[in-house]
Amino acid sequence: MDKRLRLLLDKYHLQLVYLPIEGKGYIVPTKGDIPDQLIVNSNLPDSEVPKVVLHEIGHYIHDDATVNNYLHDYCVRIKSESTANQFMIRELIKEYVDYGFDAERVNYINLAQNLGIKNYQDVEIELSKYFIKEKSPDTEDFKS
Repeated sequence: MDKRLRLLLDKYHLQLVYLPIEGKGYIVPTKGDIPDQLIVNSNLPDSEVPKVVLHEIGHYIHDDATVNNYLHDYCVRIKSESTANQFMIRELIKEYVDYGFDAERVNYINLAQNLGIKNYQDVEIELSKYFIKEKSPDTEDFKS
């Protein structure tokens, strides 16, 4: 298991469990001092597991207020999935940049495809956070 994933699982007190389930993954809340369980489909290819884990951690962090309406309200479900995907993308891009890759020079469409992310715009937006330069009147780039 990747060290970054292990640190996130520890940070949020989640126990990773592999089971042959229908979907890719989900969170099972527990009671008492037992860590909540992040269940991942044991039949997934190894390359998919980190994305599923990050996606589910995104749900765990952001979904507490919406979980009761997730199955019954389409808008809540779309918002919940979008937020979980954004967390996953943020963490994947952070890892990419931390490895020393240049966020300014990467082709965001190719990166999204390599990461298996369908929403190219989310990748572009996240990458742009690493290279937005402040423009000031003292710089050559500033035009009024």
